[in-house]
Amino acid sequence: MSINKNIGLLQHQFDLELTQKDWVMFQKAVSNQNIGRPTVRLMIFWLNLILWFGIIVVLTLFKKEISSLHTPTIYVLCLLFVGILSDIAFIWRIQRNGYIPKKNGFWVGRHTFLFYENALVIESNNSKCMYSWKLIKNTKDDRGNLFIFIDSYFGYVFPKIKMENIKELEKNLCRLCKR
Repeated sequence: MSINKNIGLLQHQFDLELTQKDWVMFQKAVSNQNIGRPTVRLMIFWLNLILWFGIIVVLTLFKKEISSLHTPTIYVLCLLFVGILSDIAFIWRIQRNGYIPKKNGFWVGRHTFLFYENALVIESNNSKCMYSWKLIKNTKDDRGNLFIFIDSYFGYVFPKIKMENIKELEKNLCRLCKR
């Protein structure tokens, strides 16, 4: 174990190859934490869609009482709504895939994670970052991955399948984050 006078005694160290697939898993965890589970978002989408179609059906049934609204207008509104919804879904898909980090960039590639008493140090071929344990907002164990959130939308994923001594890491991480 090495000692760095600014950040204390080295508690745990490991190397990990992070991939674009790991980044996608991390983004799903960020989305779940900040926006809600996909099933909730999907339920809201379908509820919204059913509500709009319900409004259109009601307007169609009572169109005789509403003299200024005729059937083609109702259908155009329906198509406009579906078009806007499709556009939003298309843009969301482009944004989700457009932000995948490049290979051997900052996030994707081989990293060395150094867990010191007072800080988390992450080194790669082209960067070195140090985060005080006070900056760590949250840790999460979900679907075979261990997540460290440094902020609401930034952090790292540790795929358990790629790691040795995961129990020791979880124990050290839990102890260090409680400081």
